[in-house]
Amino acid sequence: MIVNELAGSGGDAFPWFFHRQKIGPIVGTRTWGGLVGISRGIPLHDGGNVTAPEFAFWSLTMAANGS
Repeated sequence: MIVNELAGSGGDAFPWFFHRQKIGPIVGTRTWGGLVGISRGIPLHDGGNVTAPEFAFWSLTMAANGS
């Protein structure tokens, strides 16, 4: 699997599971490391919207070193 620092959310979770299951090598640079969720967008007057992370997932077994 090829990864880089621009991966986020599912792009961080998928390589972690890939590594944990020992499916194959992971090459590239360390990912951002975050797994956050956005459940809504706040509308703006110009028709756009703004979002902010509202919840996150973490586990003591998901160490920064990938083990």
